[in-house]
Amino acid sequence: MGVELTRFDLMRLATDSLDQAVVATDMEGNVAFANEAFTRLTGYRADEVLGRRLSDVVPAFGDARNKLRDALRALQTVGSFKDEILFSDRSGEPKWASLTANVVSEDGEASRYIVASISDITFAKIYETLQHRLLRDLVHGKSLPAMMNMVCREVQQMLDDIHMSVSLIDQAGCLRMQAAPDLPAWYCDAIEGLPIGPVVGSCGTAAWIGEAVNVDDIHTDPLWAPFPEITGNLEYTSVWSLPIKAGDGTVKGVFAFYAHSPIVPSAFHWRIVDICKELCALALERTEAHNRVRHLANHDSLTGLFNRQYFHHELDAEIAHAAATDAPFAVHLIDLDGFKEINDRYGHKAGDDLLVAFARQLEGLAEGSDTIARLGGDEFAMLQSHCSSAADAQRRAEEITGSIQALLAQGRVDWETAGASVGFALCPKDADTPEELLRNADLALYRAKQSGRGKACSYTISMTHEVEKRRRLERDLRCALSRGGLGLHLVYQPQYRLSDNDLVGFEALVRWNHPEFGEILPEHFVPIAERAHLIGDLGAWVLREACLAASGWPQDVCVAVNLSPAQITEGDLPRLVHSTLLELGLSPSRLELEITENVLIEDKSIALHVLRRLSAMGVKIAMDDFGTGYASLSYLHFFPFDKIKIDQSFVSNLEDNAYSLAIVDAVLGLCSSIGIPVTAEGIETRAQLEILMGKNCDYGQGFYLGAPGDALVWMPPAKPGAAQRPLSA
Repeated sequence: MGVELTRFDLMRLATDSLDQAVVATDMEGNVAFANEAFTRLTGYRADEVLGRRLSDVVPAFGDARNKLRDALRALQTVGSFKDEILFSDRSGEPKWASLTANVVSEDGEASRYIVASISDITFAKIYETLQHRLLRDLVHGKSLPAMMNMVCREVQQMLDDIHMSVSLIDQAGCLRMQAAPDLPAWYCDAIEGLPIGPVVGSCGTAAWIGEAVNVDDIHTDPLWAPFPEITGNLEYTSVWSLPIKAGDGTVKGVFAFYAHSPIVPSAFHWRIVDICKELCALALERTEAHNRVRHLANHDSLTGLFNRQYFHHELDAEIAHAAATDAPFAVHLIDLDGFKEINDRYGHKAGDDLLVAFARQLEGLAEGSDTIARLGGDEFAMLQSHCSSAADAQRRAEEITGSIQALLAQGRVDWETAGASVGFALCPKDADTPEELLRNADLALYRAKQSGRGKACSYTISMTHEVEKRRRLERDLRCALSRGGLGLHLVYQPQYRLSDNDLVGFEALVRWNHPEFGEILPEHFVPIAERAHLIGDLGAWVLREACLAASGWPQDVCVAVNLSPAQITEGDLPRLVHSTLLELGLSPSRLELEITENVLIEDKSIALHVLRRLSAMGVKIAMDDFGTGYASLSYLHFFPFDKIKIDQSFVSNLEDNAYSLAIVDAVLGLCSSIGIPVTAEGIETRAQLEILMGKNCDYGQGFYLGAPGDALVWMPPAKPGAAQRPLSA
């Protein structure tokens, strides 16, 4: 050899303590020196390789020998080489190594040799390769089973006679197989859904105790004793299972190695195990994060139901399916009745509890592939698949309205006013596009809510015609208001003091003479004005016309004007009233503004602020329709009303209904004790009038006393006794 061995005595002393393999050769590649780390890496002692080329020593594995020959040629020509080489050690175990070599010269060119350092990068390379593929799969949106399948196959290539599986632990604590590329399908089916426990084979037990379980023989080990049908047919003898843990130590899953002979874990096995643990945990963490984001994107955070976006997606898919298969279905839109009152009276916690409980009721009614969603607020939707007829849809809708009774049966006082209204439409009978289906179901829901609490209603074509008419009326009303109230006019119903038959005022009632539909009553066009945001303009017109008329009446005759909740919460009503009174010269004390408790329900704090400003101006405030709401009495505590008006529904039954009589008697007694005068509405008979007078009711109005009309008809005569009053008739 061209290199004297004695030159490496000092090198041996310096390098034998290193973890990195060091080799020196002559320029032909013949080994002159190898340290102890080389032996640990390759399995060959120094005396076995001295004088031989490395390319002749290492086993023929892949292209390892060719790579070493290429390295020698590069060193002979350029003097340096650096690369990674996959080779096999003496025992046949594959390894990755990083090889760095340089030519070293002494005495010029007379003495040259090669010194190479070799680092074991096997596990770094395995981790890098698997991590790269895993991250690539994550970026490309691969499923968790697909990613776990890749890990299993990669590991199986590195471990002879071993097959691998990966299972997750679901929320119920059961095994859910994710990947087992070479295990028999019947075995995967057999362990699918098994609950983990202290004696549940290798995987179930490892997941239960959170530690590795290595069973040498499944046929005799007690952990497998409960599963003779598996051990009697499974071709493997040994199963080594290891838990996959999250960062907080929670067991998320388990991976297992299956072999035909007992598995004796080597350092190589344990390094593979460490890599699998980390990569599987990474994949699970990323997948769970992705699933959480997807869940949040598709679900309502409060109830856990699907949200509006997902419902529309499912509706599109169901329509496409129906078009291809002629399979009809129904869309139900659901609204909770009384939900706002519950929120206002008992707080949002009570409302949220009701929403969640109702969501669980809906889930109990769903069948098969039905889809349930919370669209927002107290609005829900159900897509009823495989709905064969309108009768099927009607039954489901009635089940929904009836389900609220199960909640009321729980006895919660804060839910006692709850109900559910449902409107539904069928595809393709009623519509075959998402927009039309939802619109028609919404029309049916609107009709159901108009019919009272807890009603279910199906769509009919007449509802569309009504909508078209409402839209026409909305356009015409907008036009009328823009032209100074063209077609609008006020009628006035007289109000009398019952004790002396004296006229004290009029209630202004708006009417609309439509050029095509004739006279339209306010109960028909006022809701249209509210929905179209025209109520502010309409209310301002009514206020001005009523005050203008009252300015020509005697000074002791007042005018009462009804207010909509929107007039209280939108705009600046006190400023409007002040400017109107100032312009027309009407005393504030002659104006009475009537509100229902709905005004206070909309936003009590704003409403009370507005009412106090109006009262400070001297305007009188009356509570209309008293007794029909759930909190009328409580509002008397919040605001000092100038007058209470008993709803006509109580007055109309005074003659033959003891309950109505008792309610009216109680209201009159209460108001008398706190000094608030009372007006009875809807007096239509002499008997009703006499009952009210006998109970010292302060004021009254109704058709018996005077129908709405021209105020001048009911004005007191210029001279006493010149005209007859209705009460003396």
